[in-house]
Amino acid sequence: FIPAGEFIMGGPLGTEDAKPGHFVTLDAFWIDRTEVTNAMFASFLTANNNRKEGNVDWYDIRDDDARIQRVGAVFQPLSEYENHPATEQN
Repeated sequence: FIPAGEFIMGGPLGTEDAKPGHFVTLDAFWIDRTEVTNAMFASFLTANNNRKEGNVDWYDIRDDDARIQRVGAVFQPLSEYENHPATEQN
């Protein structure tokens, strides 16, 4: 669990889009200690369905790079991608 708080993003060094440093406030959120695998995310999608936020699916299974597919009501990682980090979520 990461509590809500404020931090300085950016600064005088680095790329132009990181300048100048400015305060950013984030709501509290949860984050995993390790990357979420395709198998783990597929299980999550099966349990919760592939919902929409802001009219965008959590996971775009139509994307050419998607490594999770839907078979009936079940989401499954493609063979040999089960333990790869989940990507392509919106």
